[in-house]
Amino acid sequence: MRRKRLFLIFGCAAVLIAAGAAVSWLLRPEPLYRVTFLPSMGGVQTCPGAINDSGRIVAAVRMADGTHRLILWDKSGQTEELASFPPGSSVPTMAINNAGEVACTVGNDPNRNWHSFFWDVDRRRYALNDPGVAYVEIHAMNNHGQVVGCRDWPLPRNPAHAFLWDKAAGMQDLGLFNNGESGARPQRPGPDRRLLRCGQSRRADFCLRPQSGSAGTWSLEWRNVCPMLH
Repeated sequence: MRRKRLFLIFGCAAVLIAAGAAVSWLLRPEPLYRVTFLPSMGGVQTCPGAINDSGRIVAAVRMADGTHRLILWDKSGQTEELASFPPGSSVPTMAINNAGEVACTVGNDPNRNWHSFFWDVDRRRYALNDPGVAYVEIHAMNNHGQVVGCRDWPLPRNPAHAFLWDKAAGMQDLGLFNNGESGARPQRPGPDRRLLRCGQSRRADFCLRPQSGSAGTWSLEWRNVCPMLH
């Protein structure tokens, strides 16, 4: 009789556990993300650098001969090669916006001579370089094709200056902040062209707005926290 009672208790417990597991499985939340493994795209190493809202990815692909190719990939599996860089190059920063415009920085020598490029939707390539500037690195780009980053001259002309670039106005120097204590590191240009850039110096966040009636000049706003810009 005692054995029968124990068997009944364990049986009921097993049924309750199974029912609980089944309910948990049925009520489980939908997965937020689905992992997609990028193809090799003909290379030995693939380094994705940025993605836009439609899922297009820009990646630097290192080939067997040491060259790097800048390639666009989309969810349909289609690829588009934008450029090829010589052996020994690196592509530390990349950006793509929702219009499909692309920007990247390429480093190709040990003396920190970095160059940056921009491709519009028609795949025309623009160099974001200035004469005498040894180092130009992009940091971000918005959906209007405005690119922000840092540029630097050979020593002793340091620290780096922040810049804003677009096809219409070209390279615009945004200067130094914090009394030149440190180079400004822009993070993202604003979505509506009124708030052009949000960046960070050593001590605080800052935002820039173009001054009305004065082309090419900016008003500086120090903030504890900058708004999220897209």
